[in-house]
Amino acid sequence: MVIAAACGFPNPPIDDGKDGATNPDGGDGNSDGPIGNPDGGDQTVSDGSTAVDVVVRDDATAKVDAAGCAASCDCDKDGYHKVGAGCDASVDAGNIDCDDTDPLRNPGMLVFVDEKPEGHDGDWNCNKEVEKGYPEKVTCQSIAGIGCTGGPDFNQPVKCGELGNLYACQQEVLNCVPTKFSGTKKQACR
Repeated sequence: MVIAAACGFPNPPIDDGKDGATNPDGGDGNSDGPIGNPDGGDQTVSDGSTAVDVVVRDDATAKVDAAGCAASCDCDKDGYHKVGAGCDASVDAGNIDCDDTDPLRNPGMLVFVDEKPEGHDGDWNCNKEVEKGYPEKVTCQSIAGIGCTGGPDFNQPVKCGELGNLYACQQEVLNCVPTKFSGTKKQACR
């Protein structure tokens, strides 16, 4: 008996690292929606297996000079107050701004950020946890050695905002194994 199997490699849009993200819907990712809202100002990035919403830094989300707004309870105007300077009374415990100089870093950040964090580990939503947007272990699947699916994803840990190599699954005899794929993407975090 002869068993034959075919395996096709996916050809997804891949971030080349030059503009930070691919945008499969063709839009520029900008709108007038609030920061961190998947329905406005953000991009959905898809690599063929994983799709996450990634926010784009622009003039509206630029970092703020803290020295110029020491008396303000909301220096970065993201709607979340810092602790101290008489601002405590207006802040409930779950809505404290962990970085009042960066409008992308606040408890309401619903989407992922693919830029390299400065002065923090990638916890953009102030919950004291780093959530990574893309899997760091590609999962290959086949049924009885026929068909091979999985990836492209990372196959090793990648730090927030850094580029990593992509791996996709490829049929090798009766095994479905991760193989280095042509391309890289940035790890997005929140």
